[in-house]
Amino acid sequence: MADVQWSGAGSDPAQASGVRATPWNVGDIVKAVVLAVVFIVLAVISVLAAGLALRFAGIQLGDSRVLLVVVLVLVQNIGLLLGVWAFGLRKHGAGLDRLGLRPYLAKMGCAYAAFALLLSFGFNVFYTVVVTGGLGREVTTTPVLPLFGGGLLGFGVALAIASGIVPFAEEIFFRGFLFPGLARRFGFAAGALLSAVVFGAAHLSGDSFIPLSFFGLVLALLYGATGSIFPGIMMHSINNSIALLAAFLVESGVLR
Repeated sequence: MADVQWSGAGSDPAQASGVRATPWNVGDIVKAVVLAVVFIVLAVISVLAAGLALRFAGIQLGDSRVLLVVVLVLVQNIGLLLGVWAFGLRKHGAGLDRLGLRPYLAKMGCAYAAFALLLSFGFNVFYTVVVTGGLGREVTTTPVLPLFGGGLLGFGVALAIASGIVPFAEEIFFRGFLFPGLARRFGFAAGALLSAVVFGAAHLSGDSFIPLSFFGLVLALLYGATGSIFPGIMMHSINNSIALLAAFLVESGVLR
């Protein structure tokens, strides 16, 4: 045991895993989702109304399209965290550790995250081969970089959001909050599967639904294995970073 390293202080996270013991239930999850949706809709309406008011007043904000995308992404993630706070932490007086924000065995967590990342990449390749080769159609995805203006600046903004803010917020909501609540009601395996399906569906991309659901399942199992969502945040961030880097290289003409 002398070579065991912890990523932080505290007791064995496996003994207090939020996957196995969580105070919120499916009803709280539904309320959190409703609150998040209402907040996002109202915030989007407010942002759009403010943009129209500024335009009517003759005030220019530069590349308003990119600014709008950034604001909308931030609003979406704030909405998710607001639901978790209202019907998870505040309602039940729970600490952040109940969301999986707890120490983990560093060597084990990093090894599991690396294996999970390779597994996810392997499944993506398999899925693409099956769809393109077996079904004879192209897998289409929504280009992300153009939404942020493209180029090096757009890549930097997209990287900061998609590899920094998004993994943190999504892991807290889908793995730290949604998954344990579903597991409490339906059991670990069903909870992991259901949370993965919701994760895939939430991205509103038909061709990406299956790969994203698989990705969500792997992240849920990673949380269950480590007792912490930090390895999942790390894996999620690396995955998004690689995807954005590949897209940037294609956009720049380095990759064809």
